[in-house]
Amino acid sequence: EETLPLRTVEFEHAEPQSSEDYRWLFATGVLRFGQPQTAMRFDRKLLDRPIGRDDRSLDALLCGGPLQLLKSQKATADWTTRLRERLAGHLPQMPEFEDMAAQLEIHPQTLRRRLADEGITYKEIKDQVRRGAAEYYLRQRSHSIEEVAFRCGFSEASALIRAFKRWNGMTPHVYAESRPRRRSEMQNSLRLSA
Repeated sequence: EETLPLRTVEFEHAEPQSSEDYRWLFATGVLRFGQPQTAMRFDRKLLDRPIGRDDRSLDALLCGGPLQLLKSQKATADWTTRLRERLAGHLPQMPEFEDMAAQLEIHPQTLRRRLADEGITYKEIKDQVRRGAAEYYLRQRSHSIEEVAFRCGFSEASALIRAFKRWNGMTPHVYAESRPRRRSEMQNSLRLSA
């Protein structure tokens, strides 16, 4: 059973404290909160594919519910997911495409073709990994922008700031300030002020 990779998943509501659950559930897509509408976006090229289901299999799919779709999406180890997981372990210096193909023991042209079938590029996957890491470090509130930039593989803080504004529509500073503080951080600050 083939996975149809998500490009973006958008929610009308603000990002909840437990957004890591969303990131696990929608692992192949970029998440955006506080959007005008809730939506899931796929690559347009998927519309050119032939329909692979008949009425009976569609009925079975619909009876299984949307949760089954998400479970099957998570269960299949598509190339996007494999690359994302490997690249996360290589921060801050992510391998070039050909080096990563060699690590996966697959010809670069074959890997490029498989990613195209999934509607994504290696650069987009690298951006997703950098974005996820940047959001994680910014939520910690214990690193400077320069340190977050270094940990995410950017040559300088200004490159992170530009990329982050493109991804999230706000600067890293605004993003960090808009995240709710974790309970342990609040307890520490209360102890310090007492």
